[in-house]
Amino acid sequence: GFAVFLLNDNFILGLQGADEITPKAPNHYGGFELSFSDVTKNDVDKIYATWKELNVKIELEPQMLDFGYTFVGNDPDGHRLRVCATDTSKFQ
Repeated sequence: GFAVFLLNDNFILGLQGADEITPKAPNHYGGFELSFSDVTKNDVDKIYATWKELNVKIELEPQMLDFGYTFVGNDPDGHRLRVCATDTSKFQ
């Protein structure tokens, strides 16, 4: 349900099946999730606090998942924006 591709030292592409992602992906076409993952756990909390102050709709509160510490918000068009302190130590 999840695949990680190391494209170079600074760019990792992660793909996850829509039926296995947390939170559950919406049932509509044209949506996507953009992940910002070159951050620390502290950065995740700071960005989350800023987005909450800006009234960004939050889909997933900050929490630890298999791939790192993360939260998910929505842009004004409803696209998912994931901020994640990704732990790639398990992926080779």
